[in-house]
Amino acid sequence: MNLVLTLRRRAHWLNVPTLSLLALLQRSPAMQLLSTAAEYVASSPVGAVLRSAATIAALGALHSRAGATELAASSQSPLQAKVGSPIPIVAFGLIGTQTPASSWDIGGELPPGLDINGRTSLGAFNTSTPQLSGTPTAPGTYELTLSGSDQGFVSPMFSYVIVVAAGAGATAPSFTQQPQTQTVTAGANVTFTASASGSPTPTYQWRKDGTALNGATNSSLTLTAVTAANAGTYTVVATNSAGSATSNNAVLTVNAPGVAAPVITVQPLSQTVAPGGSATFSVTATGTSPSYQWFKDGAAMLGATASSLSLSNLSGGNAGDYTVRVTTAGGTATSRFARLRVEVPDPGRIANLSVRAPAGVGGQALTVGFIVSGGSKPLLVRASGPALAAFNVPGTLPDPTLQVHQKINGNDTIVATNNDWSADASNAAAVSAIPGPFPFANGSKDAALVLNVDSDRTALVSDTSNAVGVTLVEVYDVGSGNTSRLVNVSTLNFSGTGDNVLIAGFIISGNVPKTLLIRGVGPTLSDFGVGGLLADPVMEIHAKINGVDTVVASNDDWGNDPNAAAAAAIPGPFALKANSKDAALLITLPAGDYTVQVSGANQTTGNALIEVYDLQ
Repeated sequence: MNLVLTLRRRAHWLNVPTLSLLALLQRSPAMQLLSTAAEYVASSPVGAVLRSAATIAALGALHSRAGATELAASSQSPLQAKVGSPIPIVAFGLIGTQTPASSWDIGGELPPGLDINGRTSLGAFNTSTPQLSGTPTAPGTYELTLSGSDQGFVSPMFSYVIVVAAGAGATAPSFTQQPQTQTVTAGANVTFTASASGSPTPTYQWRKDGTALNGATNSSLTLTAVTAANAGTYTVVATNSAGSATSNNAVLTVNAPGVAAPVITVQPLSQTVAPGGSATFSVTATGTSPSYQWFKDGAAMLGATASSLSLSNLSGGNAGDYTVRVTTAGGTATSRFARLRVEVPDPGRIANLSVRAPAGVGGQALTVGFIVSGGSKPLLVRASGPALAAFNVPGTLPDPTLQVHQKINGNDTIVATNNDWSADASNAAAVSAIPGPFPFANGSKDAALVLNVDSDRTALVSDTSNAVGVTLVEVYDVGSGNTSRLVNVSTLNFSGTGDNVLIAGFIISGNVPKTLLIRGVGPTLSDFGVGGLLADPVMEIHAKINGVDTVVASNDDWGNDPNAAAAAAIPGPFALKANSKDAALLITLPAGDYTVQVSGANQTTGNALIEVYDLQ
């Protein structure tokens, strides 16, 4: 049974950075997502600049063992520094040697903004006294390794640590515009564009396949007359004094003129296999005389050059993410990742849906739908407003009220409601007893309740005083077993641009992959009387792979996906209009945490519906 959609166009929302949302969602077990947290260390006062390297012997050594060869430094390790403040010049020498060192081998990592004797590259230095100086531009903990030598003598390798704290009043970069994947014909010009907020204004460094591109330091990167050598994965790193952020991957595919690039029509599928078992991955693609190369965790596999890859007698060493690159005369195509887990299979379910969006009164109420099949299941439903202030989310909903609706005998009926989660002692006890979600403060104005659900429900969140603000709505499956389970979760709201695109997160529990139908619906909602629609939804599914936010699948226009016919044949979901601009993917995903982002093509905005259906 599908949701009855009744809402009208939402107002454009407050500027809440996506990374702030993701940092918050990471506090929930359902949302170990797209962001990485930078570490900040408290700074200490910066000392006076050392005027003469000749005083090094009087300034003491890092170690005090008499007679031993030791590294001496004019400032003790770790050196405490702050972004934007010059460090005292640090001079290095050796004690416990008959003659001073005349050359040095220096490795490790030099903090951005610092140099050694005017050089920003490390390696061999022909000098008796290396001197570290400059003004740090990025926070972090950095380690230098130093070894001095002279007349055949080589000292041990010593360590020197520099701890750089963020400057006061600075904010780390956050991407407001991501570079986009492109497919072009050889000879074309290509431009990747990105934009990041932050204070001070960030600088940019583009990378190809993880390697920095010389001179590529603008917010856009233009490649002229591209060839096959330009094909690869492009990212850009935005940096300021408060930290750095890395953009999403943008894959450039370069096709030969007049020859169509291969298209993967059957993707390799994730699998969970018990130790000692076997697994086979396979791919099907269009194109003449395709060649294949399989990769495990990004590294090419020796001899794995067929359309299928068979592995036997599996152990933990075989676990990982597998992809295959298909190459023809027309270009290349890389498959989605297929995750192999070598464990005793533990089937799971959709365990959580999390949505951050604006909520208000009337037509601006935030709508979240969920369906349980196979019997009754206890669910925890929460609407956070004041609790979000602890995560530095501005403009939060002051006093959310939560209503759960059900259609009974054809009539829309409120079957559960909550305003102020801890006002009722029994409700507070039931909510507090559930482990995992970040806690609400006793007496807060946040809303939450636990209820048994046996079919479809719709949760509406608004404010008791007609206020408008940001809220986080979460639905948790808190029951046991998979006989009854969430088979559909969905949210309807306004999708803006940049940080304000519509985002929903979900988790697949257990360790066995699940086949899902995921949709980003705009134009077809007109059949249900919804106005102000997103005319051309573009949908991306994100996951964190090896610590990096990765677009694991995307779709623009559902009929263009190779699985479109299979998706349309699935009973239950309302049919999408033929040749519509709605987005949809029929996909098998390994257990884990995901976000679905729906935005408008060409920076358009409007109402959209995200749906996730469990088909197993």
